[in-house]
Amino acid sequence: DTYLRKKAEKKLRPDTIDIKKLSEADVRKLAHELQVYQIELEMQNEELRKAQIEIEESHQKYSDLYDFAPVGYFTVDEKGLILKANLIGALKLGLERGSLIGKPLSRFIVKEDQDIFYLHHRQVLKTKKLEMCELRMMKKGSPQFYAQLESEIVLDHNDHQCRIIVSDITERKKMEEALIQSEKLKSLGILTAGISHEFNNLLAVILGSAELLNAGFEDDQELKNGLSAIIKASYDGAEIVKGLLSYVKSQEKD
Repeated sequence: DTYLRKKAEKKLRPDTIDIKKLSEADVRKLAHELQVYQIELEMQNEELRKAQIEIEESHQKYSDLYDFAPVGYFTVDEKGLILKANLIGALKLGLERGSLIGKPLSRFIVKEDQDIFYLHHRQVLKTKKLEMCELRMMKKGSPQFYAQLESEIVLDHNDHQCRIIVSDITERKKMEEALIQSEKLKSLGILTAGISHEFNNLLAVILGSAELLNAGFEDDQELKNGLSAIIKASYDGAEIVKGLLSYVKSQEKD
């Protein structure tokens, strides 16, 4: 306040107002205007203080939303180096937020999937549009997890930075894999049922023929032994087919 007052006094010319030439009414009027002006200034200052408080509160809300969003937020430069990261993003990688700054995001991607990220990042820089990809990322001290990356370009002082949203989709991938496995088992069950039906038909023919032959050769013990072996093998084969069908059905239920 003192600094502003000194600046104002320097700008005030001595001949701005000649008090001696003012009447008592003019002085009263001037004093009233000064009082009104002072009140207006105080009201403006109050409005400015309220606006400042609202800005600070809004900034705090934005910071909370940014830090505690259910997804990770990362800002990287054209080389893929991390410039910013929210709290959840750091937690997903199991590291302190400060330790991420300046590090390549690819460092936290499973080696076999790093090419996916390089191609994805290059595509975002090229198209300047929202791009998505899926890959595996690493969390310190924990198993790797599946992540979905949604990236888009943001301009900062004419620099092309990339904002990346990282979502953990591990559970979704598990469900997808379980569904694929279920479909495979279903197909296997259909195939097994078809093969079993045909195999049972063959076994029935073999078994029927063997039983007829066995009944017709009462005196030939060696032949009877061979036919008995065929009959037993046919029954054993039927049991194997039955067990295979039961196993496939139990896997489909699981």
